Amino acid sequence: MKKLKTAWFYNFSLIVLYFIAVCAIFPPLRALSEFNYVWIFLLFLWFVLSFFAAPSFYLRINHSRLIAYVFFGYVVVFSSVFGSTAIANRYVELSQMLVFYWAYELSLKMDRVRHNLKVIYAVVPFVLVPIFVNLYAYGESPNIARTAKKDTVEGLSQMSMGVGGYDFIYFLCFLIVLCLYVSLDGKYRVKLFPRSVIALFLCLAISCVAYSNFATALMIVTFSLLVVIMIKRLSIIKALLLCLFIVLVIPLLPVFFLSIADILLYVFRDSMNASRIFEVRQLIVEGAVNSSLAARLDTYLFSLKVFIENPVFGIVGNGAASGAGVITTFGQHSLFLDGFALFGIFVGATQVYVFMSPLTREVSFSSLARNTLPLLMLFLVFMFFTVNNAVPSIGLVVYFMYPTLMYFTTTESKTSSPRSDGEVVC
Repeated sequence: MKKLKTAWFYNFSLIVLYFIAVCAIFPPLRALSEFNYVWIFLLFLWFVLSFFAAPSFYLRINHSRLIAYVFFGYVVVFSSVFGSTAIANRYVELSQMLVFYWAYELSLKMDRVRHNLKVIYAVVPFVLVPIFVNLYAYGESPNIARTAKKDTVEGLSQMSMGVGGYDFIYFLCFLIVLCLYVSLDGKYRVKLFPRSVIALFLCLAISCVAYSNFATALMIVTFSLLVVIMIKRLSIIKALLLCLFIVLVIPLLPVFFLSIADILLYVFRDSMNASRIFEVRQLIVEGAVNSSLAARLDTYLFSLKVFIENPVFGIVGNGAASGAGVITTFGQHSLFLDGFALFGIFVGATQVYVFMSPLTREVSFSSLARNTLPLLMLFLVFMFFTVNNAVPSIGLVVYFMYPTLMYFTTTESKTSSPRSDGEVVC
């Protein structure tokens, strides 16, 4: 009877997690006026159901999760006490990213990681729809992915029609990284879908990202493609040879980057991506920092300056919020740098630990052979959180899909035989 009750609560928590996942990525849902109330209710419901499914998961908590709970509790309460309600709300939203990892940890504790595949399969239609909508919309408005956001009437209208903006494009970006690994790494390939299906999805997804005019997303996809193709599996010998190769060819790296830049400039021609790539090219050739790069660098330097001036408690502790609970006197373009500026060195460092520790656990120090994807993901996420703002949709792929994939890569590939239809037998 107890096992039946546990299974009931866990299955319902999985259903709730599925709705949280859809809410994180599907633009029409995110455009609803009641959206914030819906996802907060879903998060609360997931915690309740998961507690009844496995009370020991919360009563005998590991130190990493305890630090995460304390961190989010502190920044939300601290921000609210000092009148920075916008920052408090922001971190409540960001906590959703770690909920996806805690859901993975719960499935691991209960030995039900295979059930995560059901969530992943069920999310697929809500990924495909915005891809097709975006690809169609690019023909009429090339910058529509950049304008589809919640803080404008036009952006909300576009999201309600299914256009994916910043949240969706960067979710797609990291999903492409996983799909590249699955499709190109033969020995460790997890056959969640047939290779031909994954290849078709990659064509659609890469096109959606490439023409979205998010230059950072394009760079992540390009870099990931090069890494996964060149280093499918990382061994000690390959790692040493790679380091030696990098040292020897450092003088030639600018020539290599310029060649890649020229190819991308030819492909994208008059788009916003082309203008950003041209600025990077000019930086390499002439050392010239143009307008958009200079503006981005200014935001990082601004956050660093604010942190240096408020090193212990950050700008939040100095009561910098306006009457509306908003703080604007920091860079606002980097999760990690802004964290130091807002809360000081101790909380800022804790934030880096909270968001990066789940990824470091996937790096195997005993087996370098499976480290290509973990090291790549660790690097990409750290760099992205350093130079960009985080969004909950990234949590779904980075903290749920990715560890699930690694679980089957390291366990099921050794103990289970794949079916002919391409599914993992669990």
